[in-house]
Amino acid sequence: MLIEKRHKIFQIGFNKCGTRSLAHLFRQHGYRVAHWERGDLGFALRHDIEAGRKPLGSWTDFDAFFDMEAVTHDTMIEGRKWFEPLHRAYPDAVFIMNHRDFDDWADSRFHHDDGQYIQAFKHHFHLQSDEELRDLWAHDWGAHMRDVHHYFSDQPQARFVSFHIDTPDFEALQRACGHPIDRAHWTSIGKTKP
Repeated sequence: MLIEKRHKIFQIGFNKCGTRSLAHLFRQHGYRVAHWERGDLGFALRHDIEAGRKPLGSWTDFDAFFDMEAVTHDTMIEGRKWFEPLHRAYPDAVFIMNHRDFDDWADSRFHHDDGQYIQAFKHHFHLQSDEELRDLWAHDWGAHMRDVHHYFSDQPQARFVSFHIDTPDFEALQRACGHPIDRAHWTSIGKTKP
């Protein structure tokens, strides 16, 4: 699909909420997509924010960014949390708040990367049990959802979309992007198996 003008796109919802499916969707519409990039995307975003540079300003080969995180035993970068500096730097970009049912999301995270993912969180936040980690994620989930919606409710010109991956609003996505979205390209990719 030939699109004359593409707004930049930033996914500011959670990982394990269809980030690869969204990346595939926009790749099929001609966007130059960066997805995770083995953590390099998250590191680059953090370095730019800390240095006072334009976030991802050097990533000129891409115009859509998904899964901007790097989570290891020693690193905890969740790029979605920098939605405000990203919006200030790119006020005309599309911001996608992707989400799903919380319990399904948490279960998917618990099974991600053969348990290494949850061990990284427990180490970083000094947690002992799965219950403590689930409580941490529940608090973070609610706080982030609230903060994102509060911020964009005060930005009436923003191209913001709340996108539930199980009941996707393609009409809202089309309005934000300014071009048709072929929902035939929406498919489940990378679903974590328990």
